[in-house]
Amino acid sequence: MTERPRRPTNQLQSQWFNLFLVSFLVLAAAMSQFSYAPMSPFLIDYFHLTKTQMGVLASAVFLGVITTTFIAGWMVDVVGVRKMILVGPGLMALSSIGVSMAHAYWVVFGWLFLLGVGNSVMMPLGNTAIFEWFRREQRGLAMGIKQSGMAAGPALGAALLPGVSLAFGWQRGYQLAGLLLAGCTLLSYLFYRDPENPSTVGLKQSVPSLAAIKEIFFNPDVWLVGIFGLSMGGAQVAFTTFSMPYFDEVLAIPVVTGGALLALTQLSGAVGRPVFGMISDRVFSGRRKGIMCMTAFAAVGFLVIMSFLSRGVHPGLLVALMILMGLTIMGWAGPYFTLIVEVAGERNIGLVSSMAVTMNLIGIMSGPPLFGLIVDSTSSYRWAFRFFALWLGIASLIFLFSRIERLGPLSLGEFFYKKWSRNRWTDSGL
Repeated sequence: MTERPRRPTNQLQSQWFNLFLVSFLVLAAAMSQFSYAPMSPFLIDYFHLTKTQMGVLASAVFLGVITTTFIAGWMVDVVGVRKMILVGPGLMALSSIGVSMAHAYWVVFGWLFLLGVGNSVMMPLGNTAIFEWFRREQRGLAMGIKQSGMAAGPALGAALLPGVSLAFGWQRGYQLAGLLLAGCTLLSYLFYRDPENPSTVGLKQSVPSLAAIKEIFFNPDVWLVGIFGLSMGGAQVAFTTFSMPYFDEVLAIPVVTGGALLALTQLSGAVGRPVFGMISDRVFSGRRKGIMCMTAFAAVGFLVIMSFLSRGVHPGLLVALMILMGLTIMGWAGPYFTLIVEVAGERNIGLVSSMAVTMNLIGIMSGPPLFGLIVDSTSSYRWAFRFFALWLGIASLIFLFSRIERLGPLSLGEFFYKKWSRNRWTDSGL
């Protein structure tokens, strides 16, 4: 058996250093992207918003992303990672500061839309960096580490922004998020380096052709994975958007304490993403589907439990539930973004990443307004939580029984169903 050639030590060091820079930038960008969640009580109060209006405001960011995501993915494939660092995060930092100067609801919507336009660069940028620098057996862990910034950033925002807003006004909260992102953008641009020869580390990128675009769009496996991401993304962002109002209105928890609980949820997700990525690499030998389904079905159960909580809930139970919610409803993203690139082919990672983001964003954009509409219509959070549990459960079953990562002729769901059926008949003596 031929031993795989070892990579030079300086190349290994560059791998992890560049991953650190990208993850650091993703963290700061995510803090700005999801700042509406901890800031929602202040925006609702200042602009006198209904829950539906707040949901629409949350969707403004993702509308900006979905509008330009394919252009952003194409630009990353053509221009490269380092040059695009200034474009996307730079626009996000400017837009975050712009929100702080708005005095009308639709002006805030416009700035958040531009923030989303800048954010459309982030996913193809980060994914391309990982696929260029890392081999297949390392990508689940690397993707999980990068994606942990997507949870750690909002956690940092949930911990910092409510306190800053209470002390100095909500405008200062958005200014802080923008300035932190601007600093991270400059540092990442100065120190990040594209690999000298990506083909010796990961994969040499090619300019997307019309045939490549058609191949991605007409790949049914891409759509099956994308539907799963659509459902998980919608449930995740609906939960994070309305958790603070839910804590305040239903559980009578102060805003700062609610922000700490949201931060705990986000931190749990930040831990779950690299852990689940490593599990998919090492325990499941590069198969992503099993861990994705496990997190999804667990999240369904926790959403149902959330629907039964009331004022006076035991603090220990609530803390434990928020940790588990973060691990499951946020921990799926690393394996998801790795799997969708692997099933689509690795020649145009930026474009495939944009496809993954688009599917994810359809759920994200529809989730918060739908959740808010259910709450406004029923005057209760209970039915909103149960609806999203049902939505997520159906999508997860479809994904479980799909043909992706078949065990021989069977899907993962079919394999376990046949095994369970055989054991049941054997145990009964028939």
